[in-house]
Amino acid sequence: EVIAYSPLMQGICLGKWNKAEDVPIYRARTRHFNSNSAGSKARHGEEGHEELLFETIEKVKGIAKRYGYSMLELAIAFPLHKDGISCVIVGATKVSHVKSSVDASTKTLSTQAMLEIDQATEKLKAAMGKNCDLWQGGEDSRIR
Repeated sequence: EVIAYSPLMQGICLGKWNKAEDVPIYRARTRHFNSNSAGSKARHGEEGHEELLFETIEKVKGIAKRYGYSMLELAIAFPLHKDGISCVIVGATKVSHVKSSVDASTKTLSTQAMLEIDQATEKLKAAMGKNCDLWQGGEDSRIR
């Protein structure tokens, strides 16, 4: 069993921002973002995939809208519907966030919705590669 960590990706998967430049620098630290950008706090040493990240988020927003889900609901429910995922760890700074996350975890996604999300995220997953460590790149990955 696997525990999924940070399905909201510090709010990025909620669709709050439409391009990399809008994301606060302290949140743009994952391998999705270019660690060589001016002021970057990222330590992974990779070029990132910002354009592809936001294209993917737009596709997922469309799926959420078609099926009547919020981005929060998809971000939490999707991994919970995948084989081998036992739970997700979601950060929260307010009680209302905890309640919303618990509610999202109870959503049932159709097989078709799951397939569409998988298809919408395929290019980004391929670009990110097999390293599931979002903060460390290359040989420095903490995943072995």
